[in-house]
Amino acid sequence: STQSTWGDFIRTTDGMAWIALLALAATALAQVPSRPPTWLMNASTIIMPCNNSGFTDPATTAGWGVVDFDWSNAKAIWAKEQPMNDEELLFQQVKMTTAATKNATVWVYRCSVYAYPWYTSVRTILD
Repeated sequence: STQSTWGDFIRTTDGMAWIALLALAATALAQVPSRPPTWLMNASTIIMPCNNSGFTDPATTAGWGVVDFDWSNAKAIWAKEQPMNDEELLFQQVKMTTAATKNATVWVYRCSVYAYPWYTSVRTILD
């Protein structure tokens, strides 16, 4: 058969060069946390809380190293708004959590694969 496969390509010199280049790029882009290392597992662990009925109580996230809020946090509030304001409520949740949880890194998971209209920044582009 004249049809080649991915495995055939990987076994070539070009394939090996691409694998080496990808490994080098991954190493170059890797980031090490700026905080000092610790054996306290909660301080070096990520949690992803989500309270669909409202804001997540910042007291429940105290002590964790990374807090990553799901896009649907406080959905019972923002889904009723016209227009929906999920982005603003997530930002408010991040501010509340960073104020209550010292030395924590706080993220928001937004699922950037889809253009959700409940994010104001996306909706302004779509409209």
